[in-house]
Amino acid sequence: MRDLLPPELQNEPVTPVGVGQSGAGVFTVGERHILKVSPAPKLATLRAASAAGLAPKLVHVDESRGAIVMERIVGPPFPAWFMGNPPQGIARLGETLRRVHDLPVPDGEHADPRGILRSRVIPPLPAWARATLDARMALPEPPRGPLVCSHNDVNPSNLAVDQERDALVLLDWDTAGPNDATWDLASIAMFMRLPDDACRELCAAHGNVEFDDRFRYEKRLVAAVCGGIFLSLAGQEFPDPELSLAECYAQMRMGSLSMATPQGRWAFGLALVRAAI
Repeated sequence: MRDLLPPELQNEPVTPVGVGQSGAGVFTVGERHILKVSPAPKLATLRAASAAGLAPKLVHVDESRGAIVMERIVGPPFPAWFMGNPPQGIARLGETLRRVHDLPVPDGEHADPRGILRSRVIPPLPAWARATLDARMALPEPPRGPLVCSHNDVNPSNLAVDQERDALVLLDWDTAGPNDATWDLASIAMFMRLPDDACRELCAAHGNVEFDDRFRYEKRLVAAVCGGIFLSLAGQEFPDPELSLAECYAQMRMGSLSMATPQGRWAFGLALVRAAI
């Protein structure tokens, strides 16, 4: 990996972190930098986000090999920071996502979450899970708003708290593209299990999204699509542990459930499908 680094970092220790769902390889470089090698990095959007303080600061880019070196964000995990002061967290989150949506709209087609799910090979599912996925896929789509620059994968692991700048920063921009602004807000609302009142506050903090039928539709669709993706990543059927999303998070914190295992992906996938009911 050293030849992917700028000269001033080539003597730093390089340690693998893992491979993300997008197929990107992620490595720590010393204590203050991250190297990411992606099959299809969205460099134009990442550069704009970094310049706006919405993504980590870029240190080095090797476009021909899809290698990006970024400053490492130092701060508490987003869920812990958020739960420490939910009203402040909701306000900061809504404001941050509005700034994301104010970035230049990338080239390309509107994201098609249902198409992504249809392209996945999903192992046999419990009857309730298959019925839920089929029902969510069959729902008519409410009218869409104007296309904006959307991150398209706003989940707690892709949000970082930058203590040095007192800012929220989004990680992993590989799925960024044109989309309705509602998608990003509905995504994090689903993963954080926000109740309706908090969803309304999040939309108000953003200032350009309504808590309406589109929001409710996308919140359930996010759960179904992400659940189907994790079930496909599990690669095989396992017994249903009958865990809710909150119970999955609790077991992850205790170390008894891991997304690195097929069983963990299966349990988390089913919990997400439950959230789509």
